[in-house]
Formats: sequence, structure tokens, C-alpha cells
Amino acid sequence: MFNYWYLLPALLFSPLLLIQGMSTRRKALRLPEPTGDRIGTAGTGKPFRLLVLGDSAAAGVGVSHQSQALSGQLAKSLSTDFCVEWQLIAQSGRTTLDTLHLLCDEPQQNKFDVVLISLGVNDVTSLVRRKTWIQHCRSLSREIQKVYSPKSIVWSDLPEMGKFTAMPQPLRWLIGKRKDHMRQSLAHWIAQEPAVSLLEFPDVFSQSEENIQDWIASDGFHPGEKVYALWGKLAADKIRDLAVV
Repeated sequence: MFNYWYLLPALLFSPLLLIQGMSTRRKALRLPEPTGDRIGTAGTGKPFRLLVLGDSAAAGVGVSHQSQALSGQLAKSLSTDFCVEWQLIAQSGRTTLDTLHLLCDEPQQNKFDVVLISLGVNDVTSLVRRKTWIQHCRSLSREIQKVYSPKSIVWSDLPEMGKFTAMPQPLRWLIGKRKDHMRQSLAHWIAQEPAVSLLEFPDVFSQSEENIQDWIASDGFHPGEKVYALWGKLAADKIRDLAVV
């Protein structure tokens, strides 16, 4: 059962939230996607084919080079055991539906053992309805299976958006609650999908010995290098646990 109680204060403060949303978009620091290769090979051992697919976080916004970003950190973590052939297909601003259209319009011929997805943040902020988003997730999963034939799809959990300092209060609180609501639906859907796994992520912004600036990028919205390193390690551990290689 999903709780909609957070919508009441959203209705009460809707004029303020609208102003804050428009102001945040206008004033947001727009960081570039990092430089570096988006396809490569790392390590020795049994061949393993990896695709990282998604939005600005998948693309590595928040760091300067792909070696510091998710794809680079994940390939590095897996390279101790495998010969990783990896590819990154990601772009800032993409929603789940945008990514689905990309695969439908320009199908790739490469096959991958695992597809790691980072999507959902832009669906939260663009106010895509929960049920609609899950329909898009389901359709994207089917298209990935058709195009890339992976042994497994790993969907990264939604981050703690209620801690993103780029957004003022109460907008930040509302986005955080909306994220929680959509995350519940994501986990519920994935639990029914044998080919899809959820990569859960700790709330790094609540670390007792470090503050949020140690984890988040300068724009107050994207991951910093420490988050990408942890994300890559957790994803590598998840992939090993799935026994797909």
C-alpha cells in the first residue's frame, strides 16, 4: 500500500513550490559530462560484457573524467576478476521514456552479460506519475532484453533526493517524499521480475563522521567521486553475487 499523505502539504504550499522549482532550474549550476572513453576493455580473465545505461549520473556528471565516474569505477572493480568489455550509453536529462525511445529508434547489435541502469531521478523531478513510470521501466526492461540479451539487468536504487542541497526547503522535502513513494513502486515491480535486480544503496549523506559536501558534487545535485567509487564497488559485488559470469 502506498501512502499519499505527503501530497496534502504539497497542495497547501503549491504556489511556493512552483516558484522554488522554477528558481532552482534557472539558478542550477550545470556541470558538464566528464571527458574520457565511453567504451573500453579492462583486466584479464574470463570475458565479461557490461553496459552502463542511463542519465547524468550514469554519464558521470560531478567528476572530470570517466575513470572517476560510475563506468570507470565499476570496470576497475570487476577487472580484478574478469576481462571487462564495457560500454557507456548515457546522457544528462534523460528520463526512462527517453532511454526507451533511444533503444527503439537506434537498436544496438552488441550483446551484454549485464546491463546496469541509472534512471529515475529525472522522472521524479519532472513529475512523471508513479504508475506511468513503472510502465516505462517495464517497457525498457523488455526492450533491453530484446536488444542486448543480457543475463541480468541491475537497476540502481534512487538516491536520497531529499538531501540534495541544490533544492531549497520545502521543495527538497517534497522531492524526497516523492522519491520514497516512487522507490517503493520500483522495488515492488523489480521483486516480480526475475531478470531484474535492485542495487540498493546506503544513505551516504547521513554518515556520522562526514558531511554531505564530502559526497556530493559542487552543484549540490550529482554524485561526487566518493559516491561513484562506492557505487562501482557495490555494483561489482552485486554482479558477482548474481553469478552471471
